[in-house]
Amino acid sequence: MPCTYEGNPTLPLIHRDETLYSWCATAHLMDGSRMASHTGLKLLGTLHAVRQHDIPASLRNLPLLRNANANDALEVLRRHTICGYYLPFMSLREQENVGECAISGESQHWRRMASGVSRTRPLSHPLKWCDRCATSDFESGGRAYWHTEHQFPTTWVCPWHQVPLLAEHKRSKQWRLPPLAAYGPIVASCREMRVLTILAEIGCTLNQVGSVHTDGLRAFALNRLFQMGVIHSSSRVRHERLIQWFLNLEVASICMNERFGLSAFGSGEWIPALLWRKKLNHSVRWILLWSALDWSSAAEAASAFLSASAVEAPSVSDQLPLFERLGLTSTTAPKKVYEAFDCCDSYAEVMKRLGVGRSDVVRWLEMDEGLRIRWRQRLKEGREAVCIGRVREAVLADPDISRTQLEGRCSADIRWLRDHAPERLRQLLKSLPSRGGPQRGLFDQL
Repeated sequence: MPCTYEGNPTLPLIHRDETLYSWCATAHLMDGSRMASHTGLKLLGTLHAVRQHDIPASLRNLPLLRNANANDALEVLRRHTICGYYLPFMSLREQENVGECAISGESQHWRRMASGVSRTRPLSHPLKWCDRCATSDFESGGRAYWHTEHQFPTTWVCPWHQVPLLAEHKRSKQWRLPPLAAYGPIVASCREMRVLTILAEIGCTLNQVGSVHTDGLRAFALNRLFQMGVIHSSSRVRHERLIQWFLNLEVASICMNERFGLSAFGSGEWIPALLWRKKLNHSVRWILLWSALDWSSAAEAASAFLSASAVEAPSVSDQLPLFERLGLTSTTAPKKVYEAFDCCDSYAEVMKRLGVGRSDVVRWLEMDEGLRIRWRQRLKEGREAVCIGRVREAVLADPDISRTQLEGRCSADIRWLRDHAPERLRQLLKSLPSRGGPQRGLFDQL
């Protein structure tokens, strides 16, 4: 339902998930004015308001906030600007300061705090829209509008229609509403679409969180990385290995793609600082890391994010240690590691399947005695069957072969059987005649 306000009755109502830029553009078109500056002066008190489509500087001049207080301004920022993406990662006190500064107009520093932009963290917020949403909005309400969730920096797929968003990267000097046919959608592969869907779903959950508890996110992320086998301790982690793990994921490929405007996060060097130094608290970083934690679906990722941000305690099976010195340790390898060892016969095959280094394979085998015994037994049984099969083929190819000739032709196989399955080899050779004696069937006495 559109929200109501006291003001000029000729102005349009603003929808619950409509951006302020969209509302101003609608008012501009309804007014029929040819000059964008006139609308900017009328609604925001500035000539160049049209260029501030992400967060308007003169927020307090809006008719929507006439006689409003700091809490009202904060609510408008949350629901109708990209601040809804960044504010949850600020403390409640910091959010109150943003609302007070926005309504008083005494300082503009709050815009930088509430948009995640700085000299070291450059981010652009291009106008994005979903063609299906625009069509549906036009049919139901008579006008298409810019949805707030579509403008989030990590959202490039419509959360409701699961289709790539269209984007306009150039800043215009005119008030615009989403066109129904312009600027082709970003072409994404199936793997990219899966990750982009997870990113969009997590972004949509932010409007359900008042203030994210980053300690809960940090604890859940470390626990998840441990379950995945990426780390084996909470205090003894090689940062280079963690960064390399991130670089091998589709999330990193998306970041490095200039189409999505996330190239500043493609290196993954920010992950250790996010998890251990506890100094960086940037929403884009947290959501990118969360989407990389091997979720089965976007719904599962979003649900886990909500639980972690509310500091919901892990289950007993996922309990974290009380004291850091105890470390995050276990004697059981992750499920996917077991699956890899069940179908691979060498270190190289396991490394290729899991995308890890040799040291990781060795660590899993040393850590999990059951996995080590299970894998060695499977390899032994497989090698034994191969050796016996080769000896069988040699005898069938030459029924008159002697034991001496057989040992010469299958020396490696017989040597392995002598070292690892001597009883099996003894029974095998009993079926052969002694040197120069009459020959019996190879497996007559097996």
